Amino acid sequence: MERSYKGWSDEYDKQWDDHSFHFAYKEGEEYLATCRLILKRYNNIEFATPMEQADVSNYIIPDYYKNCVEGGMVTFSSIPAMKTLMLYACDWLIVNKFDYLVTCYDVNNEFIKNLYHHVLGLTDVNQAILKYSGFTTHNDKNLVAWQVVDGDINKFALAIKEALSKDLNICTSGFSFPSVQEWMNSKTSNDKGAAHRSYL
Repeated sequence: MERSYKGWSDEYDKQWDDHSFHFAYKEGEEYLATCRLILKRYNNIEFATPMEQADVSNYIIPDYYKNCVEGGMVTFSSIPAMKTLMLYACDWLIVNKFDYLVTCYDVNNEFIKNLYHHVLGLTDVNQAILKYSGFTTHNDKNLVAWQVVDGDINKFALAIKEALSKDLNICTSGFSFPSVQEWMNSKTSNDKGAAHRSYL
C-alpha cells in the first residue's frame, strides 16, 4: 500500500491482524505472495473492519450474513505464487462455509476494476465510496476513492478456480490449511484474537 499511496501505515493496519487469517507463500525465507482475510461474525466476532472506519460513505456489512470476510492486502513478487495462493484461499473460504465476501478497489485502477467485475463476478455496492483522511496517491493531494464490491462467496471462489484452472504454473497439490474452527480452538483465553498464519 505504501508503495502506491501516502498516508497508510503498518501501525494503523495492525489493529486488524488479531481478527485475520493469513496466507503466505514462502521459498526459504523469501515471501513470494501473501494474503490477509479479515474475519467478522464467525463465533460472534464483532468489530469495525477497515471499510467500516472510512471517513466518507463508510460501509456496514449487512446483518443477515453470519460468517463474513473482508478481503484485501494481497501482495506478491511472483505471479505464479500469487495465483497459487489465491486458489488455496478460495478453497479455504468454500470449505469453511463463509457466506459473504466484501472488498474494494481504487476507482482509478482499471486493471483491478476489470478483474473484480469481469473475472471474479463481484458487483459494486451502490453509493459505497470510501475515503480515508490523509490517504492520497503519491502524484497528487486528492483523497483516494475506493469503490466497495461484494458478492456470493461460492460464485467468487469458483470464478477464481475456473480462471486459474488451466494455468500450468500453478501448484495444485501437497498443501493444507487449518480450518477456521481449528484456528478458533487453538486460541487461548489470553490470546483471544491471535491471527493465524498459514504457509504454503
